[in-house]
Amino acid sequence: MLSELRPYWDFNAFTQRPGHLTWALSKIAHLNEAQLWALDNDVEQQAHYFAGNFPTLFEWQAQCEPALVTTQLPSIPFWLHTDIPGRKWQQIQGFCAATTQNAHANSSASAIEWCAGKGHLGRLHTWLCAQPVISIEWQNSLCLQGQQYANKLKLPQQFINADIHKLPLSATTAQGTIQCATQAPHWMALHACGELHCHFLHTATQHKASTIALAPCCYHRQQATHYQALCTAAQATALPASLNLQALRLAQQNQITAGNREREQRANELNWRLGYEALRQTLQPGTPYKNLPSKQKQSHDNFEQFCQWAAPKHQVNLPATIDWPAFEAQGQQERLQMMRHDAIRHCFRRPLELWLALDKAVFLEEQGYSVSLQQFCANHISPRNLLLLANRDINAANSPLSKPYPLFK
Repeated sequence: MLSELRPYWDFNAFTQRPGHLTWALSKIAHLNEAQLWALDNDVEQQAHYFAGNFPTLFEWQAQCEPALVTTQLPSIPFWLHTDIPGRKWQQIQGFCAATTQNAHANSSASAIEWCAGKGHLGRLHTWLCAQPVISIEWQNSLCLQGQQYANKLKLPQQFINADIHKLPLSATTAQGTIQCATQAPHWMALHACGELHCHFLHTATQHKASTIALAPCCYHRQQATHYQALCTAAQATALPASLNLQALRLAQQNQITAGNREREQRANELNWRLGYEALRQTLQPGTPYKNLPSKQKQSHDNFEQFCQWAAPKHQVNLPATIDWPAFEAQGQQERLQMMRHDAIRHCFRRPLELWLALDKAVFLEEQGYSVSLQQFCANHISPRNLLLLANRDINAANSPLSKPYPLFK
C-alpha cells in the first residue's frame, strides 16, 4: 500500500511541487498557518480532509495504532530524577511502567541498558527491580557522569564505555567485558538511533535474551542509503527499496514537542531560505536549487543580512538595489505552500513508522519471541512513543503479530 501511494509522500516539499497533488491541495487551500499547524498533528483532521482519497491508509493506521500503557509506577523519590528534564523523565517512567514487570525483578543477573547516555533509564530500572544494570555508552564523559550518579546513590549500576556497533560481541574493554554483559536476561534501549537499535535487536536475539524492550528512534541514522528490512516478510516487499534517508526522516518528522519560540525561529529561517532562493533564481534564472549549509540560530538579525551571508556561498553577486520586503514576503508565501504539501506527506508519517516497527516486531517473532507493540507515553510527551516488548517463548508463533499485515503484502 505504501509503495502504491509513494507519489504522495516521496518528495521534498522544500524544493518540489508535484502537479498530481492539485486535488489534495484544493481541499486545504483555505487553511491559514495556525490551522495547518493543527492539521499537521491531528490524525482525525487528516482523515477528515484526505480519507476519501486514502481510505486504506487511515483504516490500516486505526487498526494498527497500539494502545497506550496505563500501568502506574509506585511513588519515586525525588533524588532519582534530579537533573533529568521533565519530558525526558516522563518518557523514562512510561518505558519502565511498561517493561519492569517482565524484567526479572530481583534477579541477580544484570540487565543491559543500550545507548545508555548517563544511565537515567537504568537508574530507575535498578531501583524498581532491585536488579543490577550494565549501562553501555560510547561517550566516555557520559559514562563518568552516570557512574558518579550511581555511586552516589549506591545503586548496582556499572557503566561500560564502548562502541558496541564496532566491537565484536565478545570484546573486552578497559571498563568491563561485553561477553559477560551479554548473558543478561533483560535488554532495554530507550530511543536508540537507527543502525544502533537494529544492531541491538540482532545482538540481543543472538544472545537469547529472555526479554527485550526497545523504543526506536532516528531511523535515518545509518550508513546504507536505503532501509535494510529485518524480517523476511518485509524483505519480500518493494517498500524497503523506496525508503531512502529522506523517507526515513519523514517517519519521525514532527514538531509537536517544540515550543512556540522554537517554531517561530524555524518558520523565520524557512521564510528567509525560501525568500533567498526566490532572489537567487531571479539573479541566476534556470539554475537548479542549491543547498545552503545550516547556520547558528539567531546569527542574522534580518532577511537582508541572511542573504548577504548566503550569496557568497553560491557565487551570487547581489545588486545594490533589492526589494528586500518583496522577496521576504515571497518566502513567507512559499513556506505556506510548503506546509500544504507537507500536510499531505505527513498523513504517511505514522504509517511509515508503524511499518518500520512492525518489521522489527515480526523479526523478533522469527527469532522465537512473543511480541507486543505499545505506546509507552502520550504523543505530546514524545512522538517517538512506540515500544517493542518481546519475551522469549516457544509459543511465539501464536503471537497476534504473526497475522499478515496489509503493509507486508
